[in-house]
Amino acid sequence: MTGVFQTPATAQSTTLAAGGMPGAMLSISSNGGTQGTGIVWAAMSNAGDANHAPQPGILRAFDAGNVTRELWNSQQMATRDALGNFSKFSPPTAANGKVFVPTLSNKLVVYGLIGPSAVNAAPVVGAGVDQHLAAPGQTTLSGTATDDGNPTPPGRLTATWTLASGPAAVAIGTPNALTTTVDFTVAGAYTLRLSAFDGEATTSDDVLITVDPPAGSGTGLLGQYFNDAGSGVYFTSLALTRTDPTVDFDWAAAAPDPVVQADNFSVRMERSAHGTGDRDLHVQDDVRRRRAVLRQRPAADR
Repeated sequence: MTGVFQTPATAQSTTLAAGGMPGAMLSISSNGGTQGTGIVWAAMSNAGDANHAPQPGILRAFDAGNVTRELWNSQQMATRDALGNFSKFSPPTAANGKVFVPTLSNKLVVYGLIGPSAVNAAPVVGAGVDQHLAAPGQTTLSGTATDDGNPTPPGRLTATWTLASGPAAVAIGTPNALTTTVDFTVAGAYTLRLSAFDGEATTSDDVLITVDPPAGSGTGLLGQYFNDAGSGVYFTSLALTRTDPTVDFDWAAAAPDPVVQADNFSVRMERSAHGTGDRDLHVQDDVRRRRAVLRQRPAADR
């Protein structure tokens, strides 16, 4: 942290505050340090300039990891959630699982979690099967989402694809369509998440996309890093693929990469070279339960 904003912005919502003053009052909350739970709360006018006259307000919730994704707003079910008149310079306060918003309607509005109603079943979502790409490029995600049509309103289902984790940003062609293209420019393991919202309940499902570096790219050893369960079975869950120019690592107290766990991981390294037969180099650390394998392929196999 340098105390300086990075420019240009890494993400920008398409939602704008009403014209005039004062814009939106912002605050942020999360479920402790749990990744993926950050929410940006924005209280703003929903009608016009609120600088010198009361205006109807709206409270919006955005995914803090991707502010282009609006999670909820108080007008989706206005008969239940309408904010009232917007109060300037009064940011939302999140505490103990609730959000407190002062208004100019002689009331303090408190929002909290509610479970699905007795007549509403949560959406059923499937993000599809995991995929493995031989090189950075484009693939197609095909998800499914079904719902019972409740609650009414809104009586409709909205679906959104987002990047849950990965070594680099991706380009999602149509984020709000069940079937969409995704472009990858960097090798590694990516988790894409499909979420469906029926106006009251949200359900999500993830799909893992593993992208290998292009053949012959870079110099050095092609390393595949796996997260293992510590049961003595290695190379179980591929987390990262990269080219390592040299093998000269000190893994005594740290992981090779943030996506690889600090203990119970294994590494398979391979390079193409002239020669015959396979040559394996095994390095075993019994204390920290790590394993590395170096494979040299014969020139005829390249």
